[in-house]
Amino acid sequence: MVGGGIFKPGDTVRPMRSVIPSGVRPAAAARKQAPIVAENLLAVMDGRKMTAAYDGYGSCPLTVERGKIVLAEFGYGGKLLPTFPTWLIDGTKPSTLAWYLKAEALPPIYWHAMLKGREWLASPELKGEAA
Repeated sequence: MVGGGIFKPGDTVRPMRSVIPSGVRPAAAARKQAPIVAENLLAVMDGRKMTAAYDGYGSCPLTVERGKIVLAEFGYGGKLLPTFPTWLIDGTKPSTLAWYLKAEALPPIYWHAMLKGREWLASPELKGEAA
């Protein structure tokens, strides 16, 4: 919650202590923020304490050469927060598989799943005791 009962994920918010530069709001961050906003909004509506917390997740596909990118995924303080196991995609090294994922696999997942609320890799992290 931003204040005054206002909840806002995605492009409209710059998380405090964010490692993401001002003006950069990838869909990857919004997809991690949405379940947190939903969880906390339901908690407030039920008169419970908000327990879901955002870890500052961001993702930057860094092109290093044609056909290879570094799929950097990180949180507050630059902590690595990989979505995939490092044996599949190592977010610290250039990869052709990461390039394929970004160029071919993620666009249909984004348009036909994520935007319709079908997200299986993002769930809210609860802090303390959930009520």
